[in-house]
Amino acid sequence: LDLSGNPSLQDFVGYGNRLTKLDVSGNPALTRLSCDRNQLTELDVSGNPKLETLYCNDNRLSTLDLRATPHLTDYLLSPQNLPVPARQADGRWEVDLSAYIPADMRGQVLSVSAGSYDAASGKVFFDAEPGAFQYTVATGQEGKDMTVQVFSPGDLDKDGDVDIQDVMAACRVLARKNIGIDPDADQIARGDLTGDGYIRIEDIMAICRLLAQKA
Repeated sequence: LDLSGNPSLQDFVGYGNRLTKLDVSGNPALTRLSCDRNQLTELDVSGNPKLETLYCNDNRLSTLDLRATPHLTDYLLSPQNLPVPARQADGRWEVDLSAYIPADMRGQVLSVSAGSYDAASGKVFFDAEPGAFQYTVATGQEGKDMTVQVFSPGDLDKDGDVDIQDVMAACRVLARKNIGIDPDADQIARGDLTGDGYIRIEDIMAICRLLAQKA
């Protein structure tokens, strides 16, 4: 969604709309931005110096730069939901965040809840197969750090593993969808393996293929 055609825009509310892109770079008058519960992987607010309110929680942001928003006082940044598979390499497990965290932002990761983070490579290393974990990243404004939840794609039941229970959970999500109950942003982040913004039978089949690979 490109809002640049409205430079006088002051207030935008677009939560819960499955947005994958949002361009507010041409909105210098913007003071309130509510884009939570979408599927945004990046958000650039460097062109919004008057921004006072920002709700961007429950997206797929890996980092956020707030240095250009000195008037921000009302905000909800966390959690973010980032599905990244773990893999085994050189006798240990790793989760590679380098494709998600730009090289110039990797040093802004303040802590990880599990494993050992290497800022040079952007990878988190584990001695055993990891479950879900989270990291905290600085945004450039003191006291406004953002928390990102990292989990294996397909882990719908949040137990840190992808198994038959996740297939059942995805089936339940699909059944509720068929009677008009939409999945929430966290369920979509965990269960949308095809990347189309929905949980469909193709995603259930993708989870089944993950199980087959582990067998």
